[in-house]
Amino acid sequence: MWMQAWNHLFVKRFKKIKNENKTYGCLDNSIDLLFNFLPEFCSSNVDSLIMELSKADPKHKTEILAKLIRKTSRKKPGQAIAYGGQFIELMEFTDDDVRSNALFDLSTAYIYNRNYDTALLILSDLVDLRNEMGDSADKAKAISQMAYVHYRAGNMNDAYELILKAQKISEKYSDSNHIAVDRFRHGVFAKKLSKYEEAISEYNKALEIYEVQGNETMKANLLGNIGNLFFNLEHLDKAIQYHKDAIDIYRELNDSLHIAGSMNDLGNSYYKKGLTDIALKCYFGAADINRIIDNDIWLAYNIQNIATIYSDQEKYDEALKFAREGMILKEKGKDQQSLITSYATVGEIYMMTGDYGNSLIFLNKALDLSYESGVNNFLINIYKLMAKTYAAMGNYSEAYELRLKYADEKESVFNEEKISAINEIEQKYESAKKEQQIREMEYQQSIQKAREVFLIVMIAAVLLIFSLLVFAILQKRRKDKQIHLQKEIVFKKEQELAVSELEKSRIAEDKLQKSLAYKSKQLSSHALHMMQKNNMLHEIKDELKVVSEKDAAAVKRVNFLINESLRSDKDWDVFKLYFEEINKGFFESVKEINPELTTNDLRLCALIKLNMNSREMASVLNISPNSIKSARYRLKKKLGLDAEADLETFVREIS
Repeated sequence: MWMQAWNHLFVKRFKKIKNENKTYGCLDNSIDLLFNFLPEFCSSNVDSLIMELSKADPKHKTEILAKLIRKTSRKKPGQAIAYGGQFIELMEFTDDDVRSNALFDLSTAYIYNRNYDTALLILSDLVDLRNEMGDSADKAKAISQMAYVHYRAGNMNDAYELILKAQKISEKYSDSNHIAVDRFRHGVFAKKLSKYEEAISEYNKALEIYEVQGNETMKANLLGNIGNLFFNLEHLDKAIQYHKDAIDIYRELNDSLHIAGSMNDLGNSYYKKGLTDIALKCYFGAADINRIIDNDIWLAYNIQNIATIYSDQEKYDEALKFAREGMILKEKGKDQQSLITSYATVGEIYMMTGDYGNSLIFLNKALDLSYESGVNNFLINIYKLMAKTYAAMGNYSEAYELRLKYADEKESVFNEEKISAINEIEQKYESAKKEQQIREMEYQQSIQKAREVFLIVMIAAVLLIFSLLVFAILQKRRKDKQIHLQKEIVFKKEQELAVSELEKSRIAEDKLQKSLAYKSKQLSSHALHMMQKNNMLHEIKDELKVVSEKDAAAVKRVNFLINESLRSDKDWDVFKLYFEEINKGFFESVKEINPELTTNDLRLCALIKLNMNSREMASVLNISPNSIKSARYRLKKKLGLDAEADLETFVREIS
């Protein structure tokens, strides 16, 4: 029943808040990694979750919305807040764990959106919820997050009281990461309240945890904060070293945001040492990075510091331009504690230019905001500047009163007892650091000894392996020698066999060549015989023409027999037999070019292949030389040759 009542009350309150805050600011890039309990969900796909959302039942929807809130709470806080509205409408369908975690993530979105009042409302209700759940560890996280919200809103005393309350709960559990976060926050808030001894003690305790964890990001963050603490105590060389150590770690991590922050803090220390040129380079370098990553909050700090240096160099126009730009950025970001320094800087520049009226307006703004937020560590500088301004105006009584306040405040911060206690804590830290270094050296020595033993074992193993290799090589050489002798014997026999086979091949080749020569001779003889026979028969026909008419019948009979002999294919059959024995496959190759070639075309191709001239071809084929010319022309076309092509060359190349 209590949960239903709580749901109903929370939904009503959230709707009221939602209606009052219809527009949302940009992401606050200045929130340190320290204050993010949430892991990155880089592998999650927002689009796929949104697609899944439309198909889910109410219980599953709340689980998806919880994931979407967590995914977008830092990078797109406005979107996360919208998902939060949907989640709260369906909150009754989910269990306490999902509800608790989603509300914590939603409060983070409001923090990044700089809507601190709403974040506090959600966290306050979340503390009640976790109290009812009996989850003290997560209750401590919610209280710690409330402390951080008060810190961002400038309510330093509330932030300090809440972090002490959170620590009392969290230290009962074994969550070292959360304990370290609370100690870190405790240190930050204590430093803002000028409790330097307490701050450095908490920083060192947190640092010890992060060194054990190997958390380089948080280690660098702590080193930077310790550097700032020493800066406030005017231990500038120590401050510079701590900031350089932090920058080295951030560079290894490729963390541009925190490189810029540490460069700004390093510039502060150089400025306080009087090394303004180096300080200015640090500030401009940090500003360039913050412009690239669109981090207006930290850019405002860089611009303000640049304005301070230009003011010292009496470049008041430049100084006032940068100071006002930084102040506008800080007012836009609702960062009250940093606004104190901006108002004080603008007031100081007006004082330097003799505009005492405007100077007092901005210095009083800084003073009021410092009282309101409980940030006391700025009071020393504000009292000092106001005293100078009143003195310059001739109002010495007011200047004297402010000078007394300045002295009292400085004494409360920098008394000998506090400085001694801080030095003692620092010595303890340095001692612990040296002990850690000794432990690391001992560890390295043990590793070195282990390496030496490993090296000896490896050398022995290598020698053994080498000996085995040598033995194996000798054995292999012995076997190789035997194999080589056997191969030589085999090679000699193979050579003898090869010579014998070669001789047989040569003899067979000779026989083949002789056979081809004989057949070629027979072919030539047969062709010559055909040519001679045809010539002789034509001569007989010519002679018969002059025989008297009384023998006409006998002559006709003889002419018939001669023509029959001329037209006979028997000689051509014998010719073809001889030709194909010498030129195997010739006729098939020619027919592949044109299957429609006639018998006379094939005979002409054979005679061309035998390199006969036109007259010899005419005699063998029993046609006139002119007919040979026509036959050659027709054959050329049938073979697909153009006019310029050489028929004899083409035919002779056919195999």
